[in-house]
Amino acid sequence: MNCFKKHLPKIIPSRPGALPIALSLARVSGLRKLIEEKSRWTPESNCISPGILAETLVAALLCGCRPVYKVEEFFIKNNFITTFYKGEGIHPKQLNDDAYARMLDILSTLDCQRLIETLCLQMLQYHGLGITLTHSDTTSVTVEGIYATGKEELAKKKPSEELFCINFGRSKKNEIARQIKLGVSVQENGLPLSGKLLSGNTSDKNWTPQAVDVLSSMLSENGYKDTIFVADSAVISTESIHTFKRQELQFISRFPETFTLARDLKMEAWEKNEWEDIGTFIENNRNAAHYKTWSAERKIEGVSFGFVVVHSSKLAERKEKTLLKSIETTKKGFETQSKELAKRSFVCAADAEKEALRLQKIIDNKGFQSMVEINEVMKMKYAHKGRPKKGEEPTQEISWTVDLKVGLMKKEVYEQKRKEASTFVLIYNIKEDKSSAEILKFYKNQDKVEQNFRFLKMPQYFGVIYTKLPSRVKALGYIFLIVLLLAKYLEYRVRIGMRYFKGVLKIGGQKFLSPSAKTILEELSEMCVHEIDGERMEIQNIYGNILQIIKWSGFDENVYINGHVNDLFSSEWRENC
Repeated sequence: MNCFKKHLPKIIPSRPGALPIALSLARVSGLRKLIEEKSRWTPESNCISPGILAETLVAALLCGCRPVYKVEEFFIKNNFITTFYKGEGIHPKQLNDDAYARMLDILSTLDCQRLIETLCLQMLQYHGLGITLTHSDTTSVTVEGIYATGKEELAKKKPSEELFCINFGRSKKNEIARQIKLGVSVQENGLPLSGKLLSGNTSDKNWTPQAVDVLSSMLSENGYKDTIFVADSAVISTESIHTFKRQELQFISRFPETFTLARDLKMEAWEKNEWEDIGTFIENNRNAAHYKTWSAERKIEGVSFGFVVVHSSKLAERKEKTLLKSIETTKKGFETQSKELAKRSFVCAADAEKEALRLQKIIDNKGFQSMVEINEVMKMKYAHKGRPKKGEEPTQEISWTVDLKVGLMKKEVYEQKRKEASTFVLIYNIKEDKSSAEILKFYKNQDKVEQNFRFLKMPQYFGVIYTKLPSRVKALGYIFLIVLLLAKYLEYRVRIGMRYFKGVLKIGGQKFLSPSAKTILEELSEMCVHEIDGERMEIQNIYGNILQIIKWSGFDENVYINGHVNDLFSSEWRENC
């Protein structure tokens, strides 16, 4: 029996999940090297490298480890850190919350925005990608704890520093909470180009023009020319579009309805009825929106801009329901006013008619039909209060009342409103001639930045921030942006790999042709490894999906056995798919 036990192999199971891929991507990005250079860390230092700490924290957060103080426990369980950092003497117990707190303190002293921009450009150039379009937007992240107010932070701020405050602000869900904001700019594939931590009450209207300025300078410095900025309509004003024009910035944006010109262009498009049928942008999808466009050129304060009026079938469906509700609400409001008017008495018919015409004019301006009757009311009345005297005769009193009936909205007004609601206007300034279909496609690509925010909002990757110091909150916010960067490149690489190898991801009978970062990470989380007699060995007969995803991401299964291996991803994949 003892002889039998002596020959049994020692097997230690572990589930590294997506960690080897996450760490390999972090290494590809050059994060460790960049932070070590910026923080002037040397191997002679007694503490663990801040570059390693940043690399491991980013990888852990990408794999869904939350909250931060559980990172040490996470690394002990998956049993992979010593393999990846073979020969460097790194042990999971060194990766504790105290070490990460020190790393965040170091990170807070660096120019983190510049660091993010450098990482983004390094990854972009490494993957051989260009920049045709850029999109910028913000999202909010809730922060727990009590922090210094804006006034207190302003008193401590150095003249050269930009104010960063954790304060109350209104989130995109219209909730008021203590928060910070993350501003992100991406290119046409949804890959981040820049990111910035903002005070919790920062307005998109104020930040976006600054982001465009910074991004424009950064791209020019690095040789990227003729980039088109797709801006949010919140930043469009007469002043901002003239500034863009003076700076020779190419831009596309939705033209705000606050401009009278927007309504005039819509009505002109319907009157001329010279629409260009664009069709749909999604093939083989019955539910896809059908578009038609009308183009024009107009001047705003003497400066010419291009405009495209866009009609969307889906927008028409949605807006018709909204329009009917709005009409019903407005009609009920007028009916309430007419009832209040009916309760009033007027001493002469002229006064009653004047008040009726006043309300009728308001109703008519809103496009509703109405009918008015002025009624004469005769009432017998005694000259005093109380019981009349014997033989006293009442006197006759005459007054007038208004009976106003509110009808349906006029057909021609309803049609006009329906047409206006089913269309929107794009404004642009582009050097090369582009068709209205191309302009619309560029604008619709703005959803790429929203996809980034959907990943940021997932509680398994990013949740409420709990940390004591505002400086650490800020540093952790930039760590979140780096996690987002790696997640989007993992998603991009897998999608390109799938097309190159003509693969399909099948999960539960469903086919995924463009899996999201969330789906990819969930599949990789099932990866298990056995260590047999001190040697790491992959489990046999593992799920086919996982090995395929590892291949599509540009690595092979040896990354789970030997740690970091050569990156097999090639620009040839992108060019040939």
